[in-house]
Amino acid sequence: MWIYSLVFLFATTLLLFSTLIPKKQYRNLIAIVPIGILSIITGTRYYMGGYDIYNYDNTFNITPVLNDFHLLDTIKSSGLFGSEIGYKFLNSLIKTLGFNFFGFTLIVSVFFYVCVYAGLSNFTNNMNLIVVVMMYKAFLGLTFVYMRQCIAVGIFLLSIKYLREGKFLKYCILILIASTIHFATIFLIPLYLLRYVKLTKKRIIIYSIVFTLTIFISMLNINVLSHLGVLSSLFSGSAQDKIDSVAGSGNAYQGGTNLLHLAEFLVLDIFLILGFDRIKLDKNKEIMIKLFLCILPFYSLFVNEGILVRMPFYLLLSYGMVIEYLVENKSVGIKLIIYSAVSVICFLGMYKYVSQFDGGIMMTYRSFLQYGLSIFR
Repeated sequence: MWIYSLVFLFATTLLLFSTLIPKKQYRNLIAIVPIGILSIITGTRYYMGGYDIYNYDNTFNITPVLNDFHLLDTIKSSGLFGSEIGYKFLNSLIKTLGFNFFGFTLIVSVFFYVCVYAGLSNFTNNMNLIVVVMMYKAFLGLTFVYMRQCIAVGIFLLSIKYLREGKFLKYCILILIASTIHFATIFLIPLYLLRYVKLTKKRIIIYSIVFTLTIFISMLNINVLSHLGVLSSLFSGSAQDKIDSVAGSGNAYQGGTNLLHLAEFLVLDIFLILGFDRIKLDKNKEIMIKLFLCILPFYSLFVNEGILVRMPFYLLLSYGMVIEYLVENKSVGIKLIIYSAVSVICFLGMYKYVSQFDGGIMMTYRSFLQYGLSIFR
C-alpha cells in the first residue's frame, strides 16, 4: 500500500501546486509525470488483479502470431462482435512484435494512460485533479483488474471529442472498434443522442429525482431490459451470454453495485444542482456533465444487474470534471481547501478498495521488474 500512497501523495501535491499556476497548458503538462508513474506501476505489476490476470495470461499464450492468426477466417467463424476478436488480434500483434505477456501488460497500460491524457486534457483546466480522482475510481479497480475493458475505456475517452463535435461516423467507428475488444462498449453508441438534449438545472433535478426513485424498481426485481433478449441471436460468444443475462434469461453474471456508489453520486449531483447556475457552460462542460449524469441509472435502476456493474468505468472520470467546473470561479484559497478535501476522500476510497479486494491481496505491490523478468519473448 505504501507505493500507492506515495504516488497519491505526489499527485495531490502536484494538484495543490498546480492550482497556483495561472496557465492551463502548464498545469496539464505537469500531470504527465504522475500519469507516467501510474502507467509504469500498472504496466509492470506481477500477476496482480485477481484471477482475471491469469485468464489474460492464458489468452496471450494460446494466441498464435499473425502468420497463423487467420483474422478473416476467425471473423467468419466467430463473428466480429462478441468473440473479442479485436482483443485477440492485439494479443497476436504484440506477440508477433516479440513481446511476452509482461510486455503486453506494459503496452496496454501505457496505451490507457496516453488515452486518458489525450482524451481528457482538452476538457479540463487541471489534469492533476483528474489524476487524483482516477487513482480512486480507475487506477486499481480498472487498470489492474480488467485489461480488456481498460483498452476499450481508453478508446472511448478518445471518442468523446467526436461526441462533442457531433461527428457521428468517427465516434461510431471508435466505439465499434472498442466493442471488438470489450463488447459492452457497443451500448455507448446511443450516447450520441446526448448532443440533442438541452442541459438545464430543472431537467437535471427532474432526471435525478426520477432515476433515484427507480431504485425501488430494482429492489422489486423488475427487469426493465427483458425486451433486449431479441438481440441475443444477432451476436455470438460472450456477447450472447451478456445480452441473455441483461434480459434475464441467463445467470452467467451475478452480483450488483454497492448502494454506497449511489449515495456518493447523489452528493456530487446535489452540489452540481446547487452550483449549476454559476457554471459557464460551453460544449466541453455540457458533454462532460451529461456523461456524469448518465452514471445514475447504473447505480439505481440497474443496480442489481451484475453484468452492468462495470459500465460506469467508461464515465467515472467525469466526476473530476464536474468538481472542477463547480470550483472554477472560486478563489485560489477555496480551491485549495476543496481539492484537499476531495483528495482525502479519494485516498480513503482507494484504500477501501485495496483493503477489500480479494481480502487485501493488492495491499502488497509486486512488479515483474523486481524478479528481473523481461518484456520480450
